[in-house]
Amino acid sequence: MFPRYEGLRAIEFGTPGEFREELNALIVAGTKTATIGHPHDYISEGEEPETVGERVAVLDSDGRLVTHIVITDIALVPFTEIDDDFARACGEGHRDADHLRAGYTRYWADAGLTVEPDELVYAIRFALSDG
Repeated sequence: MFPRYEGLRAIEFGTPGEFREELNALIVAGTKTATIGHPHDYISEGEEPETVGERVAVLDSDGRLVTHIVITDIALVPFTEIDDDFARACGEGHRDADHLRAGYTRYWADAGLTVEPDELVYAIRFALSDG
């Protein structure tokens, strides 16, 4: 099960430590407004994907609240359909969709996961929640 914070589903971006804190800073700054979810994460945790309008707590490496986000769009799409606009919305400095796919592929490989080019992934867009 994904962590919960004050009754809300919570999300922990990236791996604990410096990477998570960098991603959280991008979210708070409004630079990062999208992410990709690997279906394995949902299956292994026994969770359904987020829904449009769902408010989610963003946690730091110590499980403390950083901010809240609201899901504005979620789609199950082939990994190859992630486009340049989505790559920029991820806010991590990806030059284009190919650069983003390479980065996510490495990140998932480090976690012991694979992703094939035509494999379905969750393309998630979000905005800061005002409370």
